[in-house]
Amino acid sequence: MSERAFARIAGVYLGPVRTTTKRFGTQGIRLFEMRLELYGNPESPDVFLKLHTAFTGAWEAYGENSEEFTNIPERRYGTQGFIVATTHAPNQIMLSPRTGALSPHLGSFMIVTFRGRNRADVTWIGRSGWHGGGTLHRVPSFSESHVWDRSVVSDGPTK
Repeated sequence: MSERAFARIAGVYLGPVRTTTKRFGTQGIRLFEMRLELYGNPESPDVFLKLHTAFTGAWEAYGENSEEFTNIPERRYGTQGFIVATTHAPNQIMLSPRTGALSPHLGSFMIVTFRGRNRADVTWIGRSGWHGGGTLHRVPSFSESHVWDRSVVSDGPTK
């Protein structure tokens, strides 16, 4: 991925990813609410990934899990694991979370394909046949030029 293409896709993305697996005649379902922050450059992208996972299946009626992964040293405190990010030409990045032994994401990876400036399609591939996908949408970034002008906003009734 070129520097110019990477600069267009850098930012914060939010959205759901749904995955399923079928093992031993039963089906399991997972729903991830995902926040993906992507910065840096294409050779070594800075990534922060936050997952809130709800899951159900034959072995467990319902469960929830929240995990954070990053490769940014300043943001490592409190995260459950490291993430490895590699870019692929012209519009893809592969993310592999390195988790603890009890994580439901152990052995998983995702391929993020960017479609334009504001959308990213996610393909999630996990161990034991977990497979699914979803769409993330970019959160708009507000610059100083978009901040309200204080002279327009009133502090209360005038006398």
